[in-house]
Parts: sequence; structure tokens; C-alpha cells
Amino acid sequence: MSSILVSAGEGFLTSGASAGKTLLVKVSATVIKNTVQVKTTEDGISTNIDTEPINVVKNTAIDLSVGAIIKGVSKLPTSSVNKGEVVKGVKKVYKKADIDITRKLNEKTKEVVETVVDKTVPKVIEKTTKVLTNEKKKEVKKKTFIYYKPAYD
Repeated sequence: MSSILVSAGEGFLTSGASAGKTLLVKVSATVIKNTVQVKTTEDGISTNIDTEPINVVKNTAIDLSVGAIIKGVSKLPTSSVNKGEVVKGVKKVYKKADIDITRKLNEKTKEVVETVVDKTVPKVIEKTTKVLTNEKKKEVKKKTFIYYKPAYD
């Protein structure tokens, strides 16, 4: 629940922001997500605050690293797609269906192919990769949990 609220705030604050401001908000949001966990339970709402700074830093580094890798991976497939060939394939389907290819239809087809290749495919890959890596990321965070006991205790 806290992740959803923090993500919504992050989206609001970064829309139209400069790259530096976006990075600052993203890092801050990730730190918050790794510090405060709010969950709904049968008894209401439960909160858990991680008071171990070393774990917050470690978990934030894990989240930011995995996020950067996922962003990079999601852009790889579209860079090798020849949009012109995709448009030609769609035009072949039009011809087989006896659809008259007008200038307007041709322009719209190019626009749709470009949108699908440049925007939709990377988003689908990114969301799918996040789903597939989320449990593994949680597992790594658990296995690397550090209990810090100050020397002055």
C-alpha cells in the first residue's frame, strides 16, 4: 500500500521535471519504499519501519540497480525492429483483404506501427520483467539482511 502511494507521488512530482529532479525524486521514493512498509491486514493497517540504515541503503541500491537494468532491457528489442518492414507486412494484409490503401490509411498505419514498436512493446517488456524479477529481488533483500549492533551498546 505504501509503495502505491509513494509511486503515485513520484509520478506526480516527475511529470515534466528535469532529469536531475526526476532522479532525485526517484531515489527519494525508493528510499521511502525501503524504509516504510504499510500493509492492510484483517485487523486494519499495519506499518513496519526499517530502522537499520544499512539495510535501507542496500535495498535501495538493489531496487535502483534492478530498475535500471529493466529499463535498459526493455529498450533492446525495439532498436532492432525495422518499422518499414512491419508497415509492408500490414499493407500485404490490407491487400489480401481487398482494402484500398489510401494516403490517410498509409499514414495512420505508419503512426500505429511506430507507437506500438517505440512505446507499447518496451512498456510490456518492462512490466513483464518487473513481475518476473520482483520475487527474486525480495529474496535477495531477505538473504542479505544485516543486523547492525552499534559498538557502544
